[in-house]
Amino acid sequence: MTLDSGQLAVRAVASDDLDLVHASKNGDVAALTWLIRITLNQSLLKLRKQRAIRDVSLDEGWEPNR
Repeated sequence: MTLDSGQLAVRAVASDDLDLVHASKNGDVAALTWLIRITLNQSLLKLRKQRAIRDVSLDEGWEPNR
């Protein structure tokens, strides 16, 4: 079984994230500050995606009075 570059990138990120978790558990405040930033960014991204889905045209279904 061979891994493509996408799979390798995902594994590298997962490994980096796990290293940050271990470092923060060992008292590395910078690693904790960084994990908080990653979490915040992911949360904001999810909220932006949800907001984009809810956008509705104000003109849709509107008919002028005659």
